[in-house]
Amino acid sequence: MPKYLKLEDMSIVTQQGKESGSIPFQCPVLTSTNYTTWAIKMEAIMDAQGIWESIEPQNRVAVDEKKNKAARAFIFQAVPECNTSLKRKREA
Repeated sequence: MPKYLKLEDMSIVTQQGKESGSIPFQCPVLTSTNYTTWAIKMEAIMDAQGIWESIEPQNRVAVDEKKNKAARAFIFQAVPECNTSLKRKREA
């Protein structure tokens, strides 16, 4: 039987849009059982926001600092507070 994400397993992440104000995205919260789905959804959301390149830069190109900070913010919104070891990393 497939498992479905519950509403409490989601967090609302709002990122300022370029022309139209803010755009809310629902990011799944990472759990011990949903990594594959979480990773696919996070990539899609971050790509739509134009910040996926800070996660997987192409050809070792320097990543824009603003995009790097935005990517970190999205990841922190989607990771439970119990994973505090991630807080020390300065890059997405």
